[in-house]
Amino acid sequence: MRRTIAMLLATLLLLSCAAVAEDYGFNETGYPIVDEEITVTCLFPRMPEQPTDFSDMWFVKKCRDELGINIEYQLVEKSAFDERKALVLASDDYPDVFFGGITAEDEQLYGGQGIFIDLSGLIDRYAPNFKALMEQYPEIETAIRAENGAIYSMPVIYTAARDRITAASWMNMQWIENVGMETPATLDDLYDLLVAFRDQDANGNGDPTDEIPVSYPADSLDFQRSILAALGIVDAVDDVLNGQYVYVPMTEQYKEYLKYMKKLYTEDLLDKDVFILSAEEYGAKLKNNLVGIGNESAPYSYGVEDYEVYGRIPVLTSDINTEPIWPGNQYVYRNTGNFVITDKCEYPEAMVRLVDYFFTTEGSLMVRSGPEQGTWDGEGGWKVIKDEEGNELYTEITYDKEKYTSYWGLRAWNAPMSMPYNSSDYMGFIMLAGDARSAFAWETLTSSRPLDILKINYPLVVFTQEEQDTLNITVDLQNYVDSMEVKFITGEADIDAAWDEYVATLQKMGVDDVIAVKQAAYERVIG
Repeated sequence: MRRTIAMLLATLLLLSCAAVAEDYGFNETGYPIVDEEITVTCLFPRMPEQPTDFSDMWFVKKCRDELGINIEYQLVEKSAFDERKALVLASDDYPDVFFGGITAEDEQLYGGQGIFIDLSGLIDRYAPNFKALMEQYPEIETAIRAENGAIYSMPVIYTAARDRITAASWMNMQWIENVGMETPATLDDLYDLLVAFRDQDANGNGDPTDEIPVSYPADSLDFQRSILAALGIVDAVDDVLNGQYVYVPMTEQYKEYLKYMKKLYTEDLLDKDVFILSAEEYGAKLKNNLVGIGNESAPYSYGVEDYEVYGRIPVLTSDINTEPIWPGNQYVYRNTGNFVITDKCEYPEAMVRLVDYFFTTEGSLMVRSGPEQGTWDGEGGWKVIKDEEGNELYTEITYDKEKYTSYWGLRAWNAPMSMPYNSSDYMGFIMLAGDARSAFAWETLTSSRPLDILKINYPLVVFTQEEQDTLNITVDLQNYVDSMEVKFITGEADIDAAWDEYVATLQKMGVDDVIAVKQAAYERVIG
């Protein structure tokens, strides 16, 4: 019933907007989107790599000159954005739109108050590109439509194969060759390999005692992901097994994960510093060729020059789980809302058309890839190289290497990056070709993890406000789980002896209510 009422209200809003749209020269099709330039304000989380003023940004000028929409960015440092966002929304001094930085909780709260408007009717009429993607990938609508029928935000959509694969740890393939072993296929194989790393001169420097078989910075989950997947679990918190939601830290598979990790820790196969190690400290160990298996961040990002000796840790199995699986990413990037319209915006239909344009190839390239060579008055950009028949062969990237440390730096300076767009395979073709290291990183990931073994842990859903209130305890639950994980792995707490008490504590904290809410939401999604 609530959804029906919401749809009716959206229809009435759409009719009123249509009348207003005529007043500012809005075009339902074609470009520019408006006959006379309009200006909208946007509060935006600025990254350190970006300019402090977006008014002369290539992207902003292109939207203004070719589409008729001038986006007036009010920039806030990303680290301070949440605080500023809360202040402006509470003070009634908020902008016309937000591009990025909006959480699902924000949507529930400010959508319910009417500050964020329902986009569903506007999408139906003015967003054919986005609608086509929703029809092709139904899980997109599941992830963004609230239970009351409203859609308060439009997301980034990942359709590229490489974006569907969750990242994996790197391993030193030269070390494997040096100790005369094969790449592991099971958890037992991995253990044997790590023992060889520990006991032999795996790095070939003449010292058989300085090798660290496994290391990673504190809070890194990449190595944990491999162990859990080998045990049949694809997330450290939420998963669905046999049609039932499970809270992973209470499962037998998680208990086995803890035992495996404790074994590695006790036998000096796991760096004793992983729970306190900074990224800089880890990087120094990696750069000095002391680490056999590390985290997901590419070795070259830590200054390793011979990064091509690294590969990805294979997908492992175990006695508990003989079916290779790997966690997959969903089509919708949902941890920050990428576009909402507030009730202050006088041009909602124009803004929905603008965002819908960003889901085209041309628009996506504007948002994420920056300018094409030869199409603007600046230096650098991407260019597709074709043969005589017009077939696209490869791309080349140019940029001022004194001004920008990478192609990412060029793109961040000339495009906002954090806005809705479609991350397609073609986008990857454009962006990666100019960076051999990034291309190597993605090739090692995609070649080691076929798409048919990917498993989504739990669907993206929009929880009701009441459900969200129940889920507020998940932060406290996770803090307790994290603290106990350290104790279990280091041996401060005995896994078997303390397990029942550990589970009982989670139940006292309210985990059963969380499980009930997530099971109900899961059933709602799957019908």
